[in-house]
Amino acid sequence: LSIKKRGRKKEILIADVINEVYRVFEEELKKNDIKFIVSCEENIAFRGWKEDFLIALTNLIDNSIYWMTKFYGSSIHIDCYKEDQKIVIDYYNDGPPIDKE
Repeated sequence: LSIKKRGRKKEILIADVINEVYRVFEEELKKNDIKFIVSCEENIAFRGWKEDFLIALTNLIDNSIYWMTKFYGSSIHIDCYKEDQKIVIDYYNDGPPIDKE
């Protein structure tokens, strides 16, 4: 997509996007007894397009729920913090691992 069609990059608060995506999956997480554990400082932000981050995070959570309900797993974790002037977002769950092949 061209920048003209997408608009300008904006300051995005990571915690806000995580909360927004959580609300989309809240009922499904509860129904499947999957804990959603977030440790993210409220003021961590980046410049970009919110939709890109929403899509990536939605895909990760959707995949986690799918595989955890097919096999095993009970929690999704998202940690975000700053380290050496960089933003680090750790996403992990206790579902089945990704095949290395």
